[in-house]
Amino acid sequence: MYHGQAKTITRIARVTMVSGAAIVMTLVMMISAGCRADRPGRPTPESDFTRETAVFATVASLDYGAAAAAYGSLDSLFYRLRTTTTERDEAGQMLASEARTFAMSPQGGILEDMSTEGTLSTGFMTFATSGDSIPDQGQDLAELWAPVQPAFASVRNREYYRYSGAADTMLAGESCEVYLIEAVEDAPAEKIPIRRVRLVVARSDSAVIGIELSRRDDALVYEESSTVEVVLLRGDMGRFVPLKRKIDVTVRPPLRRTHRFTTTQEYVYDFADEVPG
Repeated sequence: MYHGQAKTITRIARVTMVSGAAIVMTLVMMISAGCRADRPGRPTPESDFTRETAVFATVASLDYGAAAAAYGSLDSLFYRLRTTTTERDEAGQMLASEARTFAMSPQGGILEDMSTEGTLSTGFMTFATSGDSIPDQGQDLAELWAPVQPAFASVRNREYYRYSGAADTMLAGESCEVYLIEAVEDAPAEKIPIRRVRLVVARSDSAVIGIELSRRDDALVYEESSTVEVVLLRGDMGRFVPLKRKIDVTVRPPLRRTHRFTTTQEYVYDFADEVPG
């Protein structure tokens, strides 16, 4: 009788131990789940909206006058301008190219070197020149930079764009933050031609020293898409000057082959020869 009671007590003890372990495990899981619930998890739509609103506020508050001022300062500088223009077909095959180097000064420019391959279809390129003609160096930037607030940084166009941050980077020797602005898919091209913007902002003073801007223009007889990239350099006297400008244009005329033109302008300075003023 005693032996049977011992077995029964042993079984009860085992069941109690298993049940107790299960209860403890359940409590641990519940506590862990509770702790995880308190930790930040996948961003919610509200947090995404808050983050995007913060980026838009930053984009809207930036000073976009640096590039216009940079190109305006060229008249007082000695520098070399290296410009390269290429023309390709839709498949990427090279059709023609031209490379030129100018010695620039406050008195004007002199063509130092030129090499060509084929003949560029310059009729499509309102932004480029050829031969010994000095290329445009930024007058067309007025539309993008001169306004106090570009279209993509305006409150009235806020609904047409999405704003986000990207990984920090180095540009022209400066540590920079990066912001991306992209048009929503259904934004009308005739109202919102600027489709994508990448802003590179110096951490030291929040100056916009780099911009990559893509736009789409649908004309009556052809379609044109373009990307403009501008990089600024902080000069020895603290003024910004252009370092690089790249323009990529694709033209799709009806019943004719697609043309893709790329013009790159690179600036090399001797700040020791800078004219005070």
